[in-house]
Amino acid sequence: MEGTTLFYKSVSLYTMKLAKQRFVLDSSAFLTDKIRINGESTKSSMLRLLDLIAKARMNLNMGCYMPPSIHHELSRIIDQKGWSGDVIVKLDTWVVQKNPSSYEVMIPAIIIEEFIMDFRNRIDKGLRVAEKAVRKVEELS
Repeated sequence: MEGTTLFYKSVSLYTMKLAKQRFVLDSSAFLTDKIRINGESTKSSMLRLLDLIAKARMNLNMGCYMPPSIHHELSRIIDQKGWSGDVIVKLDTWVVQKNPSSYEVMIPAIIIEEFIMDFRNRIDKGLRVAEKAVRKVEELS
């Protein structure tokens, strides 16, 4: 009986649906040298990445998204290199074009605070540089 219970538990774990994972891709994910294996060409590494995305989407309930502006940029690069056929078809099939949901994005407060502090520091630094330049001009006049 214990073996049967174990079998049912393993089957139920196997048939359990995985939670959907979503990834937003940038054109650099397809063009970087870091995804190439043993001197592989950019086109073949891009096709291999798209095949991995297809397998992950089918088997792991994973979705890959790309903003239309990034898709347009990547499509333009693919067209310029003359790879239009199979690369574009796979890209359009497995990577979903979708605009970001600006009003639904939840950003932790610490990230916003760090962004504001960084922005303030940059403004202060720019003001100091401008003040120094103005003083230099006053001295020369």
